[in-house]
Amino acid sequence: MYKNPLKCFRTVPMLFVANLAVADFLTGCIVDPLYVAYNFGYYHARDYQTALLAGDHASYITVNVSLCTVVVLVIDRFLALKIPIRYRSIMTSRRAAGIIAILWVYSILFSFLRNMGVPETIYYLLDLHIHVTGSLSTLTVFLGLIYRRSVVVRTQRVGMADPTPRHDDQRKQMISDMKMMRTFLIILTACYLCLLPYYIYMHIYMFCSTCQANVVLLVMSKLSEPVVYLNCAVNPFIYAWRHKVFRKSLKAVLRKQNTVNQEATCISH
Repeated sequence: MYKNPLKCFRTVPMLFVANLAVADFLTGCIVDPLYVAYNFGYYHARDYQTALLAGDHASYITVNVSLCTVVVLVIDRFLALKIPIRYRSIMTSRRAAGIIAILWVYSILFSFLRNMGVPETIYYLLDLHIHVTGSLSTLTVFLGLIYRRSVVVRTQRVGMADPTPRHDDQRKQMISDMKMMRTFLIILTACYLCLLPYYIYMHIYMFCSTCQANVVLLVMSKLSEPVVYLNCAVNPFIYAWRHKVFRKSLKAVLRKQNTVNQEATCISH
């Protein structure tokens, strides 16, 4: 996206995708290694509590930015479908950059709530119901709205169908809309699969005091938390690799890099 070989990555939705990529990259580079270090110490009877605290704090920033960005991206696509003529004037690059900045500031401030005197139970409940319940509910609602709108638009286009180049453009747009629907359906499915185990575990942990010493709950803890971060790992495949423009861009960058390397080799010889 930084190289932008096909000159197609400077649009508003691509800014949101880039922000999602940054959040997921930081999750993989910072949060995951810290949790791996803590679990390594846990199984070897060593106290890596600092790694746990640092990873926990960082995860409430990067994972929440990732979830919120997915929600914003889906809303953005709904607006593009609902009001296509006014969309470009409403959702400018500057406004998109402002939304991204707000997401980061909000997530950073939210991660410090525990340091501001908010009890841990309240903090965890706020996080669960704002970022998990809120994200899943919003994604579900807007996916339904996008589907309904795409059906209406598709019906209108079929009614106006004619064997002209314009009809070909309409057919291509219908195919693009269906691909977008499939992408968002995969997004929603991935979010449910990755977030629900942790969601269930946290509610049992907080509301069942007799369950906290249970081995099953410990296993749920060790399995559900990594699955949350798995959502960040699958995002590149959902957003990028499924779309031809990303694949072509990656191939163009790799081809250019190979050409540069070959030229450097020839010069050295």
